[in-house]
Amino acid sequence: MKTVISIFLFAGIIFAAGEFFRSWLFFQKSRELVKKSVSFERIDPSAELKILILGDSTAVGTGAMSPSDSVAGRFGRDFPDAHIVNLGKNGNRVKNLVEEFNPEDYQNFKLVLIQVGGNDILRFTLFSQLEKDLDILLKKSKHASNNVVVLHSGNIGLAPFFPRFLGWIWSYRTRQVRDLYVRLAKENNSVYVDLYTEKKDDPFLRDVKRFYAQDFLHASGDGYQIWYNKIRESLVMNNINF
Repeated sequence: MKTVISIFLFAGIIFAAGEFFRSWLFFQKSRELVKKSVSFERIDPSAELKILILGDSTAVGTGAMSPSDSVAGRFGRDFPDAHIVNLGKNGNRVKNLVEEFNPEDYQNFKLVLIQVGGNDILRFTLFSQLEKDLDILLKKSKHASNNVVVLHSGNIGLAPFFPRFLGWIWSYRTRQVRDLYVRLAKENNSVYVDLYTEKKDDPFLRDVKRFYAQDFLHASGDGYQIWYNKIRESLVMNNINF
């Protein structure tokens, strides 16, 4: 009996070590993607349509092959005359936007799109702090536009980036953050774009090599297309028309 237990224990250790090593390799690839990432912007202050994008690496478009394949870039394709300012920065948490974003510098925008929260999920930001910061950020953003749209991520724990036996932790975190965003968006008269799905419904898992970037954490260009479609659907549902 002891021999059987020892074999299973050893096999478990080997499996866990392999999973952590795989995640370490993906982490190195993620660092490479971050270094290469360039955010999409089109600066034309005279334009009638003005869009402001705030956020983290998802606002930058990290993981997409081209800046034009990011969410910001897809807005640029659909609205070729728009003034698009992108303040996305890799690694941002909600608190960073609270500290750095001055809405007085960005007046009369048709839309403020906030893509942030993934790093708060990943890095275990205290929910009390996240609630405080997000509330402040949404209120500040209203000074730049009447139309504020906010999102954080899909179900992060489903990303192949994580060791398979630990992903549930970040899925649980994502659900908690989702509930917080839903409530605060409603309280601040903002639009929340719900990207969360359970495993059986996750479009990214239908073809992980297509919809995930090479680090299997960030979205690819096709992955950002899924996000963009959801954003545009939310705009229509909330009568935000350009």
